[in-house]
Amino acid sequence: MLAARAGELEVVRTLLDHGVRADTHGATESPAVIAAAKAQQPQIVRALLDAHADPNEPAPDGTTLLMLASGLSDAVLGKRLLDGGADVDHKDKAGRTALWHAARAGNAQLVEVLVKRGAAVDAADGLGLTPLSAAAGAGHADVVGLLLANGAGANHRTEHKETPLLIAAAAGNAGVVEKLLAAGADENDQNAYGDTALIVASRAGHTDIVRRLLTAGASTTLRNADRFTALDVARSRGTPEISQLLGGD
Repeated sequence: MLAARAGELEVVRTLLDHGVRADTHGATESPAVIAAAKAQQPQIVRALLDAHADPNEPAPDGTTLLMLASGLSDAVLGKRLLDGGADVDHKDKAGRTALWHAARAGNAQLVEVLVKRGAAVDAADGLGLTPLSAAAGAGHADVVGLLLANGAGANHRTEHKETPLLIAAAAGNAGVVEKLLAAGADENDQNAYGDTALIVASRAGHTDIVRRLLTAGASTTLRNADRFTALDVARSRGTPEISQLLGGD
């Protein structure tokens, strides 16, 4: 573990050559191969895998090596792990799969590989965020397009009834908003607080997204739980261009 984390490749090789098992670790420690991946030591990761380290043994928080490969945008390692029998749908303690991590990281190449290997496209985490929602919030339009093309639900809701469109509109990700609308996302869905994509975009001052939502037919009369319309929100934020788009003075 110490050698793997410190990047001591020759020490790791010497230990392996003298019979130390690649999966040896303390009761409360992560597997050495995960420690090496977190320390960004790809040579050590490969040396441990060559010595038959278990690709599926998770860290105490449920993180697997495949998840780390997804988050670190290492498609080559990800494919090797999948070829070696890595569990494509294992979830960490937050309920997130390797596909979720790859989508959030914008790792389009590995997203495509994971989907082809049968990863559950709409597997949501503990908060109800799917890989599509994660990619939408991070602004990865290419990954959003990939997931939609492979059957991801454009109107999937989180525990607070946030949809990918609401998430993208709040974050100001215009390219993602465009892809979601083209895939049939409901422009008038409301979250648990009554906000629509138009309201959250108006609140955040995203003029281009407000304009696109209006073109898509977004309602200007829907009110949130505070009884505010998108125009009310825009006026309170002092954004005259958005107010004008919404029919204000």
